[in-house]
Amino acid sequence: MKNGLLILALVALIFMAAMPAQARTITMSNPGGIAERDIVVYWPNGTMYGYYNSSSVITLDNASDYFFTMRPVSSNPLEDPIDWLDNTAFPFVTSNVIGIFLIVLLAAYWKMR
Repeated sequence: MKNGLLILALVALIFMAAMPAQARTITMSNPGGIAERDIVVYWPNGTMYGYYNSSSVITLDNASDYFFTMRPVSSNPLEDPIDWLDNTAFPFVTSNVIGIFLIVLLAAYWKMR
């Protein structure tokens, strides 16, 4: 019984791995993102296929390969301080809150010594 189930699972896995992927449309979403990310799609020879954002729908040809690159979000605090706070400062603080807390704690300890 166990061997038969194992063989059946192995055969199913082999068939799933051997199936070609037929993706014609890629829908992207950015549910937890603060800012939209820019995505550039290139052909394998290096020419650009298209320029999209992270909530776009991309239609692709099945017979070709593509390279996807995400451009980093950067903003200048002198040009647009609100955009800089939303895209750079707040995400940095929220993702590194423990490290920032430890640095503040160590600095306070060093100052009190």
